[in-house]
Amino acid sequence: MKDMSPEPLRVLLEKVAPTLETLVLEFCEITESQLNAISPALGHCSQLKTFSFCGNQIPLTALKNLLSHTGSLPLEQAKYPSPLESFDEILCGFWTEINHMKFDQVQKELMQLVKDIRPVYNIQIYSYDYVLHLKHTDFIAGNPVAIRKAGDY
Repeated sequence: MKDMSPEPLRVLLEKVAPTLETLVLEFCEITESQLNAISPALGHCSQLKTFSFCGNQIPLTALKNLLSHTGSLPLEQAKYPSPLESFDEILCGFWTEINHMKFDQVQKELMQLVKDIRPVYNIQIYSYDYVLHLKHTDFIAGNPVAIRKAGDY
């Protein structure tokens, strides 16, 4: 989608907002500007239960914006990509291995944001190394004891 206008998707989301229950936008190469254009429409999807945005390379500011729009939705499952600030660098269009110190700092910022939006909210932040092995860290905002890290899957 990186070369497409976000307008058709934004319009579609606005039209289906009252009934949309599942939305998977994985590995779509959605840019920050495209995401910022569709995020307000996502925030109106009042029946959205499952949302996945994994595999898209976005900065922390865009992820925070997305979370602020989707955080009040009745999501039962929400998957977001680890922001670019969690990685050392990007090589050949793929993320390199996650930097755990950077990821921990990003996680703290996201936890506080989500806690401010909705105190009990399960989200998953996913990261991919250059060979696309899935890794994830689950956390429940507002409950630091519940933070746990999982190994490679």
